[in-house]
Amino acid sequence: LFTPPFDRSSSDPGYIQGYLPGVRENGGQYTHAALWMVQAATLLGQGDLAFEMFQSINPIQHTRDSAKVGKYKAEPYVVAADVYTNPQHMGRGGWSWYTGSAAWMYRVAIESMLGMKREGNRIEFYPSVPSTWKQFSVKIKVGNSDWTIEIELNSSGSGKTESNHFDLYDDGQSHVVQLTCPNRVF
Repeated sequence: LFTPPFDRSSSDPGYIQGYLPGVRENGGQYTHAALWMVQAATLLGQGDLAFEMFQSINPIQHTRDSAKVGKYKAEPYVVAADVYTNPQHMGRGGWSWYTGSAAWMYRVAIESMLGMKREGNRIEFYPSVPSTWKQFSVKIKVGNSDWTIEIELNSSGSGKTESNHFDLYDDGQSHVVQLTCPNRVF
């Protein structure tokens, strides 16, 4: 939205102009907003686009080799609040620990892309993942019980019984549940 970024302006856009052009919200990657774009893509059933955008902001993608590490200058295991587009600092991560971006990234991955929703003991899945995915699995712990949930994606309408939900309980045992549900693709 801020291309070109604010530099000198006769109008006052507010605090955003206090950042150098291409830093933080002023024309850089502002991770909160980028993740909300990923979330929007899943809600539109655009799992391929959502995953592509998610991967582009995934910190591990910025640190795959020593040249990328030198450019990113932030930890590969911490989600940066922003990534600069300023030519002097192109690709550098910023505010890597002082951010809520990690929580948003986790929520978008689990709740929006994998589509996992939990209310009380009921767990449901409404995934919006890449069209090439045929299945995925999720492991969760409920009290003293371990749950492995295997999701088979059925977008063919082949007549399989589809069930995208079940009830969790804590009996101290390990459970494997297999669900078949559609990939939310429009």
